[in-house]
Amino acid sequence: MGKKGQVTLFVILAIVIVVAGVLVYSFLPKMKSSTSSQENPATYIQSCVSGPLINYSHVIAKNGGTLKPDHSFVYLGQPVDYLCYTNKYFTPCTVEKPMLVSIYTNQLTNSINSTINSCFDSLVKDYQKKGYSVNLNKKGYDVKVLMNQIFVTANYTLTVSKGGNSQTYNSFNIIANSNIYQLLSIAYNIVNWETIYGDADVNVYMDFNPDVKLQKVRQENGTKVYIIDDRNTKEEFRFATRSLVMAPGS
Repeated sequence: MGKKGQVTLFVILAIVIVVAGVLVYSFLPKMKSSTSSQENPATYIQSCVSGPLINYSHVIAKNGGTLKPDHSFVYLGQPVDYLCYTNKYFTPCTVEKPMLVSIYTNQLTNSINSTINSCFDSLVKDYQKKGYSVNLNKKGYDVKVLMNQIFVTANYTLTVSKGGNSQTYNSFNIIANSNIYQLLSIAYNIVNWETIYGDADVNVYMDFNPDVKLQKVRQENGTKVYIIDDRNTKEEFRFATRSLVMAPGS
């Protein structure tokens, strides 16, 4: 082969090496990321729990803070819990759920119990199918409703072993974006106004919270249904009140 042919061959080889390098640089991180995601139990649990967590949150919010309302007004075919109520005329209502955030959190905690256990059981089976030895110790979990998110800490210890290698995970965090804390705070404030004045001005709350839409729907028996919508997250909190109701003919 002549010198010209050798040079051409070296040029072609150089181009192939450069292209191969670019391809490896571009795609290898994604391949590694994909593989590590499949083998990462924290990612598995986050994906498995977060969807049902938000769904339960929405249901509880539309019911007035409980999964199964115990003292409610039926609005558009759906029971909405009273947060403040009196069955008398000319009388301010009495707060029925004074620890609203705590009640909401407890309801959400109880609702996702089966989901969390099911997700961890599925994770164990998934590892076992891949030939791992698995030990899972369920120590309980904690739910916190915070500003801009719902935060769950599952204090479960997971140990996976294979081929003489072992790895232990001591806790798992599940995070769901949510503004439910803000909606609960607004509802609590409205209830305080209802206990004093028997009513609340929804426009005032919207002036101070432009990302929130607030409706007040009056019913014939003196009940008011408040509907608080978050324009960004599309979350909705509903609740009912009955306070300082005028007697018929007065």
